[in-house]
Amino acid sequence: MATLDLENPKPMRGDALRDEAGNLLSVRYGRPIREEIVLGKKVDLHFVKAEFGKTTHIFVEAKDYAKPLSRDQVTNIWADYSGLVERHQPAFLLLVTRNGLAPGAQAYVNAEQAAMRHQTIWELENETLGLTDYVRSLTGLFDEDGLSHYYVESVGRAIHYGEDHQRIDASPATDLFAALQSWIVSDDPRPVAVLGGYGAGKTSLARRLVAAQARAALADPLARRPVLVRLGEMSRYSGIEGLLGGMFTYDFPVDGFNAHRFLDLNAKGRLLIVLDGFDEMKHAMSWADFRHQIQDLNRFTGNAAKVVLLGRPSAFTSTDEHFHVLRGLKRWDGGYRRLPDWPEFIEYELCEFTREERSRFVAGYLAHRARPRLGAGEDHDRWISQRVEEVDRLADADPDLFGKPVHAKILVDMAADPQVDLNRFADGLTRWGLYEVFFQSLAERETERAARRPIAEPARLDFLREVAFWLWTEMGGATSFAAADLPDRLLAGLPQGDASDMDTLKREYLTGSFLEKKSGDIYYFGHRSFAEYLVAERMVSKTPSPTEQSVYSGLVRDGVLTFLREAPDKEKFRRWLETISNAQGDLHVEYLVFLSYVLGGRDPLSAALVDTSIWRPILDVFEPDMTLNGHAPHRIVDAMRTENNNLFFLLLSLLLYQAPRLNGRQADYCAMIAAALLDRVFTRTTVDEPSRRAYVEADGNAARQLAQIVVPEIESGLADRELVFRGGALIREKTDKLRQVGVDLTFHPPNTLLALPNEMRISWSIVLSHMSREGRDAATRFFRVANGMNSVFTKNIKPPSRAVKRG
Repeated sequence: MATLDLENPKPMRGDALRDEAGNLLSVRYGRPIREEIVLGKKVDLHFVKAEFGKTTHIFVEAKDYAKPLSRDQVTNIWADYSGLVERHQPAFLLLVTRNGLAPGAQAYVNAEQAAMRHQTIWELENETLGLTDYVRSLTGLFDEDGLSHYYVESVGRAIHYGEDHQRIDASPATDLFAALQSWIVSDDPRPVAVLGGYGAGKTSLARRLVAAQARAALADPLARRPVLVRLGEMSRYSGIEGLLGGMFTYDFPVDGFNAHRFLDLNAKGRLLIVLDGFDEMKHAMSWADFRHQIQDLNRFTGNAAKVVLLGRPSAFTSTDEHFHVLRGLKRWDGGYRRLPDWPEFIEYELCEFTREERSRFVAGYLAHRARPRLGAGEDHDRWISQRVEEVDRLADADPDLFGKPVHAKILVDMAADPQVDLNRFADGLTRWGLYEVFFQSLAERETERAARRPIAEPARLDFLREVAFWLWTEMGGATSFAAADLPDRLLAGLPQGDASDMDTLKREYLTGSFLEKKSGDIYYFGHRSFAEYLVAERMVSKTPSPTEQSVYSGLVRDGVLTFLREAPDKEKFRRWLETISNAQGDLHVEYLVFLSYVLGGRDPLSAALVDTSIWRPILDVFEPDMTLNGHAPHRIVDAMRTENNNLFFLLLSLLLYQAPRLNGRQADYCAMIAAALLDRVFTRTTVDEPSRRAYVEADGNAARQLAQIVVPEIESGLADRELVFRGGALIREKTDKLRQVGVDLTFHPPNTLLALPNEMRISWSIVLSHMSREGRDAATRFFRVANGMNSVFTKNIKPPSRAVKRG
């Protein structure tokens, strides 16, 4: 049981207990009269409650004593109020204390004075919020789906950072449930973040923690009341008031729920807020929206509040985002600055199962799944024991794969069916193979039902793939949706079975789709990895159109990428290359890296492209394993001397995203870009020194026009001639030209771009040092007699005539 000092770190003195009681009771009974003299007695609080035509008077006496009140103290209080209560019938006296009553005093109130009530301030808080039934419902969370029978305690490591903000991996593994329970009763005001990849057991830990705290709260009125908030629902509401209102108005109705009072009691240390699934909230939001929502959620923290946040670290696409949200640090002037009023979380990272933990989980979960089907008996117990050994042997073949609880769980789900022959996995099992067999077995069982037979299993799986693909491409990666929002086109071409209209067809596919259902018409995938696998499977099965190349490029990341890497038929990815040469939209560099991976490297990928593909020269700047090392920027600049303007700008995009490798050498790389621009012109230029002009071949006209915009002239400096470099103009030209052809090259997540200055003076000698010999010689001859690119013309375009001044 928590101590009074921990539960009430700032004891109420003077009129504070009275005022707090008045605030709580006012939620039910309206504004009280304070310190009123009634029949010569000064009353702490007086409420008048009108109900069904009658008026009830409620007199309140607040006593903030350090110890429980004795029987004598309580009888004296009643003696002071008994006349008031008798004269104002119906009426009663409510005695509010901080530390309760002694046993004799409590017996006096309960058995001897029918018109007297007693509550501690904490009990009054609970009655005011009306969370008792809600808290009672949470006690069963750990038992839902039999979780308590097979749960293996979550193990994690605390995440620490050094003075240089680098992570320090030296923390020992710890029992997270025990660590969180110790933190709950501690004085540490910091919130806790529990991070783990998909299927690592975050939600199971949340259910374990919330259920245990709910039992403690029902046994001890001083214990914190747990509140579980599933953040996947956050996008439905505009803020935490809306979120809380939705929870306690629709999901779990609480009469007279008041969000302001809820937040006030939370700040006073009466609640434990568990926020589960912040990554699901992020998938439906931009970084700006996500940051705003987290800032709103931070209102749960502070003072005596206790908040636990659980989610995937992949919700953060950069270290800066991670530090911003969980450490309250914002990138600033080469370092970080602390954000005001932003909490710093205690961070834990969930560990995957050890072999011993996985084996315990398999034994417990298999018995839970198989026993209802098999029944009791020695033969059945023997079968379960043998099956556990089979599953363990399979899992031992790939301990990394089955160290994740969700993978072990899927394997056991199949093993629990006696008709599944586990020998089929004797040659090993990948994530792809595991999920493939899992969904096939689900579909087979579904179509065994007579009502489902008109629609066969392939169609049901096709439907699931299209739903997952729709959620990932149009709904921001959400895992849930309203049935009314499901587009009709997702069912186009699918068998209709016995359905007579679209609504009936949707209902049939949804009912037999293995999707789970929430209250109302909300359907969802039971685990995010299920949707990720289905998205990957759908991508492998269909060749993208030129416009879909950009869509596929954006999907090849996170869990989808993990599955795609394990797709059994790598040759299917060659079909993706049929349309990549005329792709439209953004293509991520990581997309090209993935394609090289599945085809065996850079060279096989390049060979698989058509000869005229614009992506071949792009690939040449990479190493054979598709890495970009320290030589990459120089290779990129060399390739930028191409005649093709579109290729030039795509290579420029690649160079700009190499900023982390450039180590602040902005001027050097501006000089290299200027050299590439001039090389493109002067390697195909004839210089006419007498006329102070130069003439470029017709195929170099686009290069000439760009150079005239970006490097228009040379000026004389104090010690050296200087080239004017207009970086802002170059970026505008790049954006416009690539938009016209409908393709761009990006990174995901985006790195910090190399910032090109709007205008910079660059030493002419440095620019020359980066040019080819042919371009350098021609440029030197030209700029010896001319100062700007305006004197460079295309051969088939005559220079403007000069007026002759007549005397």
